[in-house]
Amino acid sequence: MNNDKKLILEISKRMKEIIKDDLFKKGKFFSEKKGLICSFKDLLINLIDPYYIGFGNPCADILIIGKEQAFEPKENPELLFYENIFNFLQWQLIANGILNKCMGSNIDEKINHFAMKFSFCPLFPLAYNGYRNIDGTFRNGHTWKKYEMLINKIFNKEYNYNRTSYTFSDSFFSKCFITEFNVNPSKRTKLSMGIEIIEERKLMFKLKFFEKFKIIVFTAEAYLPKNKSLKNSIEDILGEVNEDDKKGKIKVFKRRNGVLEQFIFVTSQMSGNNATMKNWNEGKIEGFAIKIQEYLNKN
Repeated sequence: MNNDKKLILEISKRMKEIIKDDLFKKGKFFSEKKGLICSFKDLLINLIDPYYIGFGNPCADILIIGKEQAFEPKENPELLFYENIFNFLQWQLIANGILNKCMGSNIDEKINHFAMKFSFCPLFPLAYNGYRNIDGTFRNGHTWKKYEMLINKIFNKEYNYNRTSYTFSDSFFSKCFITEFNVNPSKRTKLSMGIEIIEERKLMFKLKFFEKFKIIVFTAEAYLPKNKSLKNSIEDILGEVNEDDKKGKIKVFKRRNGVLEQFIFVTSQMSGNNATMKNWNEGKIEGFAIKIQEYLNKN
């Protein structure tokens, strides 16, 4: 429990960094709309929070930036509330020490109690019953299964959220933090091209919170403008970077943040019903994991 207590305190400290930033004072409005959601489905696009932070372990070494959350807001307004609009407030509660006050003798029990009390926990979103099938197993999701496979191969784990990952500690969420480049949820990228919201996201990704991950896996390459170099596009989002691997198919950039050297991998989405997803087979993911392992060992 001592290690769990230390991790809970570290998570709280990490989240205070981003929650207290002036940028999020603008975002408070987005965290207070639960009563409106189910009554006004046509207004859902106006309720989406551009300051959505993400899921998983904020103290992990790896940050994964995806394209967008893959569901239709009008079809699932409750999921929009828990995954997006309520996200800031969930992390605010954790930053303020609520998780540490939850019942339980370890971090998994505390997270499950938090999820029962508030219906959702951003550290372990799979605690939300809405993801489960009738038999209690978790629903398949292309994106998370690809991320899970990548994390498994990086850390030599056997996480499987459809069979065994029923807690934070035995799930891939304990080893990474995931967020999205575009906050407009959609099953189809072309329907989620919220350019104005993306501009607001760029402000958020420049915060110090995002500088402290050793590895960033940026899988939203499709959103980057075609009339700019890849380096300039990444700098628009994350700040100044240097190209590190000019020969590899997956481009790697680096930047130094104090004593930490951060490496950014830019690639295509790891999900979706198209040819791109089919290219992310187990062999390619294993090769990518080996590359990430090499860079993790540099720090």
